[in-house]
Amino acid sequence: MKDVFRRSSARADHIGWAVFILSPFLLLWMISLFLGVNTLDSHPVWMDELSNYRTLLSWHEHGFSTGYYGMLEQNAAIGTMGTSGIGPILIYGLFVKLFGVSHNTIMLCNALWCSLAAAVFCLIRKPRLSASLLLTGLMLCYAPIVLYCLTSMTQWFDYALVLLYITFLLGFQEKRRVWMLVLCILCILMGTLYRPMYCILFLPVILIFCRYRIGWRLVWFSIPALIASFICCYIGMQTAAPQAQGFVYHLLRAPDAATFVRMLLSHAKSNLMDYFIRPTHSLMQDAFRVLYWGVTIGCGLGTFVCTVLSPERKLRLRFGYRGPMMSCFALLLAAFAFTVLFYETYDWQDFRRLAPYLWLVIAYMVARNRPSIPTLMLGCCVVTLGLLLFSPEGAFVDANRFAYPESPESLPEVVAAIEYDEAADDPFDNTIRTDLCTYPIMEQIHPGMGMQYGWFTTETTGKSRWILTDRLKCPVSGYENVLDTGDYKLYRKIDE
Repeated sequence: MKDVFRRSSARADHIGWAVFILSPFLLLWMISLFLGVNTLDSHPVWMDELSNYRTLLSWHEHGFSTGYYGMLEQNAAIGTMGTSGIGPILIYGLFVKLFGVSHNTIMLCNALWCSLAAAVFCLIRKPRLSASLLLTGLMLCYAPIVLYCLTSMTQWFDYALVLLYITFLLGFQEKRRVWMLVLCILCILMGTLYRPMYCILFLPVILIFCRYRIGWRLVWFSIPALIASFICCYIGMQTAAPQAQGFVYHLLRAPDAATFVRMLLSHAKSNLMDYFIRPTHSLMQDAFRVLYWGVTIGCGLGTFVCTVLSPERKLRLRFGYRGPMMSCFALLLAAFAFTVLFYETYDWQDFRRLAPYLWLVIAYMVARNRPSIPTLMLGCCVVTLGLLLFSPEGAFVDANRFAYPESPESLPEVVAAIEYDEAADDPFDNTIRTDLCTYPIMEQIHPGMGMQYGWFTTETTGKSRWILTDRLKCPVSGYENVLDTGDYKLYRKIDE
């Protein structure tokens, strides 16, 4: 393979490696300068962030011997950490056991994961200076990374996962090292355990084995991938509480095959209308969608045509089938199809689910010394990032993101009134049903107490020993009011 990147000295290459490895922390520093705040003071704000933080806090202090975590009093089949499933523990558990949990633990862990992935990439791939700087630019200017790097979400970790995946995939593809294949598959399995959509990363591996041809080899190599994906998805679902408000929950409970198909098609139609017709009211998201499909179409065209530099230093078109480009096209198309069929394409969901796959494809091209599309992509990323900074969204406009959130003075009184029972046989005896999700509540309530979130209805109350709310939204029976501070109301289940 001819290296189209400019040649550079070994020392320059090593400087490029260092810059790329440190790019996650460089990003946090640049955001600190731009916002005039210390990004290390970032606190969890969103429900998902608070759930991840609280899950790690409870697991660090009490393991799985806690009350039930989940939504609407539906607990997971395995374990008690049902709200976020096994994901936070799988990704951050070792760091938490070594260093504990604080408000910025997940953000720092994400940065460390990305730095570690970049270090592995540099040690194995040994990229040129220009390639390292291009990847650094894609890390610093990619709007989805910039948006989520301040949060206690797993989104930033996704980029570490796909970078490791690229490193091991190419290591096997180019040198046929079996241990690289094993590590590549482990990356896929780890991702699938906490997010089923990552099972589509098996697709490029399968295409390599079947030499990018459609035939019986494709079918036979797909069977073990499907089995492994099913097992990981099943384990992940067993550790997560059922999401009664989600589409997949109801799809899996369809009474017959015909209803299953109708539900799937109707959901896909609604998602396509949301994606292509209904406005997002966000210039940054609109720009990202154009970028996603621009790269997807480019990969589709690149499957059959490419540009080459002639001996006369002129660009010429060369026609012919190119398997790796077809693999990129298939991966982006599969990610979009999976999102449309099983998830949603509104309220940021398509944005945060598809973003890692687009970044994966671009980084893959850089790693294969194909800089044309990645360089163009970097320019588009700068424009998209400019739209985000011109009209801030998400974490950039959150109140209390960089300061300890204020809470009513009566919160310590409420916390003291909630008793943790170490001898409880039923986890629901140490569970709080609540619709109040703030960082002070998550931090101050005893870590052994599980939290059941969600809107109050008569069907979703009655199991948890405690109810904590600001105003009871539905009638409940079998509970007594033990505390009313005006800001909080605390109820306890009456012992029979």
